[in-house]
Amino acid sequence: MPDLTGKYYALTIFAVLGCVKGFVEAFAARSRGRGGEESSKAVSKLFILAGILTPVFIPAEIIFFERPVSLSFSLLFSAVFFVLMYARILAIKALGSFYSVDIRIADAHRLVKTGPYRYFRHPIYLIGLIESFVYPLAPGAFLTAAVSAAVSFPLILFRRAEEEKALLEKFGAEYEIYKKATWF
Repeated sequence: MPDLTGKYYALTIFAVLGCVKGFVEAFAARSRGRGGEESSKAVSKLFILAGILTPVFIPAEIIFFERPVSLSFSLLFSAVFFVLMYARILAIKALGSFYSVDIRIADAHRLVKTGPYRYFRHPIYLIGLIESFVYPLAPGAFLTAAVSAAVSFPLILFRRAEEEKALLEKFGAEYEIYKKATWF
């Protein structure tokens, strides 16, 4: 019988989380709005590259290093990951047709202040920051978590700043008031 305290359960957790992430990504792709001017495509391509490499490095690290990770540790971070994915779906739903993988301001764009946007200006980016290390940590890929966070944090913060500029340009004083009433 395989050792369930080792890499086998870690790989199983990785596979389950990968499937959940895949379903959320499919939902996001289906929800993507159209129209308007898009920017920051280079950063979007870097996110895609990181999104492809992370699930390659996680199982490689699990298999190569064979670090024992407690099941309770893995389940805790898995639960956090599930909450993050649910929150991401809620944020995408709140944006509706204004959701895009690129920074895009549609012609009929309105400032969304419902759902998680009541409290956070950029909940999807905040979720991305947390997810960048939670996803690899759940199955015990500590090195991948560190690299993923180190790569994702500056990209997300840069992208957030670019989106802030675009929203301020589009909505002006309304966005300034919204900024003061929300975090991140």
